[in-house]
Amino acid sequence: MFAVILTFLSFLLALLLTDKNFLELIDMWGQGLWGILSFAMQMTLILVTGHALASSKPAHSILKAIARLPQGAGK
Repeated sequence: MFAVILTFLSFLLALLLTDKNFLELIDMWGQGLWGILSFAMQMTLILVTGHALASSKPAHSILKAIARLPQGAGK
């Protein structure tokens, strides 16, 4: 909801405060959307592969061993 409202607000401000017309702003938004989509898919792959790796038995046992290392609360 907030993303949609901020998108329209940004579009309106760009329309009022720059020398770009409506169609130029729509074209710029469309070009930028594909760059953001590419980045979002890369981050999704990182999250999914990271979760798969951390859930594997070897990585899980290594993480548990590392978690047992601290002997007390830090100051």
